[in-house]
Amino acid sequence: MLTPDEIRALREYTEMTQVQMAQLFRVRPADVIAWENGTLEPDADQTAQLERLQRSEQRRCALSLTEASINRCESTLAELLQFLRRLLSFRTIGVFFWTCWRKTGHYVHPSAQQRRSLA
Repeated sequence: MLTPDEIRALREYTEMTQVQMAQLFRVRPADVIAWENGTLEPDADQTAQLERLQRSEQRRCALSLTEASINRCESTLAELLQFLRRLLSFRTIGVFFWTCWRKTGHYVHPSAQQRRSLA
């Protein structure tokens, strides 16, 4: 059995108005208002429908959280790959300048021909 606060929270979470919820459950809008105020309780069939709606929304929420965590992991993985690419390019540049320094005794900006010979 759902409490009046749970009924209101479920309606708000599903972004339904009281009129829309009344149409869904085939009752008057005043009945939905009464459910949310606690002055009237839904009958057994309506309670079962409310609980089914609540369970389906919980599953939808869990799925969206799972999708969000997958997206977050994918973006983290993409950032890691980007970092590794940068690191490798910096290392390549470092090795490149180190090789030039070893050959000349000081850092020089090598020509395109020297870069090709090191590759």
